[in-house]
Amino acid sequence: MTTTSLPKEFKFKALEDCKANMRFILFLVSQGFETVGEKDEFISKYVLSGIVYSYVIEDNTIKILLKDTNEEDFENDDTTEICISDFNIGTVLSDEESSLADNKLLINKTIKTLSQINPAALTAAEVSEIEMFGLTVNRMHTVS
Repeated sequence: MTTTSLPKEFKFKALEDCKANMRFILFLVSQGFETVGEKDEFISKYVLSGIVYSYVIEDNTIKILLKDTNEEDFENDDTTEICISDFNIGTVLSDEESSLADNKLLINKTIKTLSQINPAALTAAEVSEIEMFGLTVNRMHTVS
């Protein structure tokens, strides 16, 4: 499918590959579509966060549907659905954009990993290692 065949209003599911989602959003912005809020904040807060289930383009604006919240809304919406992996958009991330994506993904992975730690089960050596990174371990609740 070529990029010139985008409908005026459409929807698409977010891919597991956040960089692919970012490339497509940047492509849409280059085609005149607007994000909800400032573009860089939209990309950082939503596109690279892994919390978006899908995107809906209405009224020339890119809107989001969140995972575990709006999935049924997406399925019940009769807007034309496209698959972004079918498009050859030619958009390449700059080194800065790619680095931003890599860093955001690493941060999200780290937060997820830390949130799964059971502080009460940590050894003294593990607590010491965590504290080397400036984090504190509250044995009763969480790592922060």
